[in-house]
Amino acid sequence: MCSSTQNEIKLVDTYEEILRQRAELLELMEERRRQRDEQRRRQQEASQAARRRNEQLLQDLRRLEEEVRGQQLPRPHLQALESRYWAFRQTPRSFGSAPVGWKVNLQPMERKHRPAEPDRSTARLKTTGCPPGPNPERLHSQRYNDADSTA
Repeated sequence: MCSSTQNEIKLVDTYEEILRQRAELLELMEERRRQRDEQRRRQQEASQAARRRNEQLLQDLRRLEEEVRGQQLPRPHLQALESRYWAFRQTPRSFGSAPVGWKVNLQPMERKHRPAEPDRSTARLKTTGCPPGPNPERLHSQRYNDADSTA
């Protein structure tokens, strides 16, 4: 009989241990459920706040779009000036050179004392750093020769 009583005591102890573990698991599950619910609530609040922000941004964009539609476009010469400015800003430049598309003075600088130069185009290249331009004397003579041949 002793063994049956010991078996019963052992079974009661095991049963009480099982009930204790069950109670701990139930508490743990309840705590996790509360955490999950809290996380869902925070996510829902965050999504609602994001939705409100997005709606506000959409309204602002629509308002700005309406304002822009009502404004006049800049004049064509101002647009051309602006595009030339940005083209100038984006071209690589070295010191003393002008970017492509900008007018460059190709005429030689006037001097008080001009030494004798055999070739004017190379002298202009040396003085200004620009490529040689047309020879004005040759252009002048070509114009008059063309006019004489057509008359």
